[in-house]
Amino acid sequence: MWKPSGAKYYVERVKKLHEKHAEKKRILARSLKWAQENDKFEMDRTFFDYNQIFTTGLSAFFGSEHATLLSVVSEMSKRKKKPLNIIEDGAGNGAFLREFQKKLASTGSAPRITALTLAETPGLSELKRTGVIKELYTGDAELFVPKQPADLIVSLAGSINYHISQVGKDHLLKYAHSLGKNGLMLISMDLLPHFDPNAAHRTVGLSRNPKSNRKMSIGTELAGIEKAFEKRGFKAKFFWHREIDKTKPPTEPLQAFLWQEKRETIPNLLLIVQRKQILA
Repeated sequence: MWKPSGAKYYVERVKKLHEKHAEKKRILARSLKWAQENDKFEMDRTFFDYNQIFTTGLSAFFGSEHATLLSVVSEMSKRKKKPLNIIEDGAGNGAFLREFQKKLASTGSAPRITALTLAETPGLSELKRTGVIKELYTGDAELFVPKQPADLIVSLAGSINYHISQVGKDHLLKYAHSLGKNGLMLISMDLLPHFDPNAAHRTVGLSRNPKSNRKMSIGTELAGIEKAFEKRGFKAKFFWHREIDKTKPPTEPLQAFLWQEKRETIPNLLLIVQRKQILA
């Protein structure tokens, strides 16, 4: 029987950091509540949106131009020969999961899907009622631990963008330790090269104490995170979205700001983590 001891370890670390930084957590909670009440979140991103961002990274990660979100997950399903356990962090109104489930069904895959969200939405309620979603978790995603090992954890603009900065690394490691054999994690996030005190979420890397006057470059920090995953038995790689540059983000604050305005809330950085490579 699978025991999520690794994932639970990092959740306990997150809880302690929440207690230590209780005032920051309260401020964040108020901000997220306001954003929800004023419709500031993009709730209806489709499979097209997800595939557009994830496919470039998957192609590079697996060294195959044919590696798309659907092809990779379909291959995982064929090799496992059992229903996949799929988790989406930041499921919005369920548009992606609705399409993704149909596309996987057309390949013969019938996954068990879990949706994580701050608050239940009509779309997710309907998907739960009709059986598309097997489990619906509401609340802080950094505290969620799956009942079964995950084959796929996917997040386009989920909780990694909306938590106090001190828990970022533990949150990512929690997800990585929630993966089963051959499990894959696709986490995209907003990351600007300069500190923005007005941003609704962390924009300066995954440092525990991000500052405007950084002593470590973002590139160095991300490389260090990749190595930290590797030491723990994972293959990990960050990818900048190709609409900026294939290798680096904008270097000037104005350029970054204009890019962010153009893209609205589409993230610019993708992290792919896997326990074992699926494709040759």
